[in-house]
Amino acid sequence: MLNKLKQKTYNFLRLSEKWTKTDMVYLAKGGSWLTGSKIAGSATAFILAIAYANLLPQETYGQYKYILSISSLLGITALAGMDTSLVRSIINGYEGSLKKAIKIKMKWSLLGLAAGLIISAYYFINENNTLGISFLFAALFSPLINSMVYSPFLEGKKLFKTLSQYSIISQITVAIFILAALLIYPNIILIIFAYFFANLLIKFILLIRTYKKYHPNDKEDSKTISFGKHLSLMSVLGLIANQFDKILMWHFLGPAQLAIYSFATIPITQMQSFLKSVSTLAFPKISSQDISITKKTLPIKILKFMLILIAIIIIYILLSTYFYKIFFSGYMDSVKYSWLFSLTLLLFPLRWLSYPLIAQAKQKSLYITNISGPALKIILLACLLPIYGIWGAITALLISSIINSLLLYYLFKKI
Repeated sequence: MLNKLKQKTYNFLRLSEKWTKTDMVYLAKGGSWLTGSKIAGSATAFILAIAYANLLPQETYGQYKYILSISSLLGITALAGMDTSLVRSIINGYEGSLKKAIKIKMKWSLLGLAAGLIISAYYFINENNTLGISFLFAALFSPLINSMVYSPFLEGKKLFKTLSQYSIISQITVAIFILAALLIYPNIILIIFAYFFANLLIKFILLIRTYKKYHPNDKEDSKTISFGKHLSLMSVLGLIANQFDKILMWHFLGPAQLAIYSFATIPITQMQSFLKSVSTLAFPKISSQDISITKKTLPIKILKFMLILIAIIIIYILLSTYFYKIFFSGYMDSVKYSWLFSLTLLLFPLRWLSYPLIAQAKQKSLYITNISGPALKIILLACLLPIYGIWGAITALLISSIINSLLLYYLFKKI
C-alpha cells in the first residue's frame, strides 16, 4: 500500500513538471525536510510571538527589537557574503574552504566586537544601563555567532535532511532559553542574554558536529575568500537597509510603534521563511545548470510561482483580522499595516534572478544590484517614515523592492 502511494506521488510529481518546468522530485525530496524545519521554526516563532504579545509591554518589546536590529549590524564585519561564496565553492568540491573562511570571518568579527563595545559605552555614559548591558552582550556574542557557520557546507553538499535537522534543533533550543527567561523574569537584559547565549552555544555545538560527522576535505578554492569579500562588501548596504526601518522607527516614533510595526510584519516574514526553503534548493540547481537553459526557463518558473503567491496573499488578507483577534489581540492596530506589507511576498521569487549572477561570478552586476537597491530603500525610508510613520515605512519597502526587481531582471537578461 505504501509503495503504491509513493509511486502515485512520484508519477504526480513527474506529471506536474510539464507545467512547472522544474525537477519536482528533487524539490519534494529536499523540500520535505526543509519545509519540516520551516514548520518547526514557524511554530516556535509563533509561540514566542504569543509570549511576547502577552508577557511584555509594547515598549519593552520595541526595545528588544531595537537591540536585535543594532546587533545585526555588528555582524556585518563577519563577512556575511562569505557564506554564499562557500556554497558555490563546496558545490564544486572545495570543502577545505570552510575552515579557512571561518578563520577569516572570526578575524574580521573583531571589528564588530569593538563597535559593540563603543555603543555599549555610549549608553552607559548616558546612564541608560539597560541598553548599556544589552549592547555589551551583543558586542561579546553577535560577531562570534555570525562567524560559526556550518550551513554553507550542508547546503553545498545538498545535505538538506541534516541542514533541516540542525535548523530545528537550533530554533527550538533558542526558543526554550527565551521562553524560560520570559517566564522566570521578563526583564529585557535577561531576555537578551538568553537569546545570544543560546545562539552561540548551539551554533558552536553544531559546527563541531558537522566537522566530526562529515570530515570536509582539504581542497581549497583560491577564489572563495576574494569572492566572499566582494559579496560581503556589496551586501553591507543591504544589511544596513534591512535594519534601517526599525532603527528609524525607534528614534522617530518610539518603541511602542516599533512593536506594532514588528507585529505587522511577523506573519509575512514567516511565509517568506517557507519560501527560503525553495530558494535553498534552487541555488545549487541553478548554479550547476547551463546559463542558456537558465535564461529560458527561470523567468517562466518565477512567473508561475508568483501566480500561486497571489492566491496566498488574498487568503491571508481575508483571514488576518480573525488571526490577530485570537492570538495578538493587543496588536489589532497591526492588521491594516500587515495587509499592505503582504504585497512584498509577491516579489520574493524575483530574488532568484540573482543566483545566475552569483554562479557566473558577475561581480559588476552584483555590485550594481546590491548597492542601488538598498541605497534606494534607505533614501525612501528616510523620506517617508518620519512623515507618514508605519505607512511610509511599508510603502518605502514596496517601492524599493519593485525597482530593485526590475533592475535585477535587466541584469539577468544581459548575462
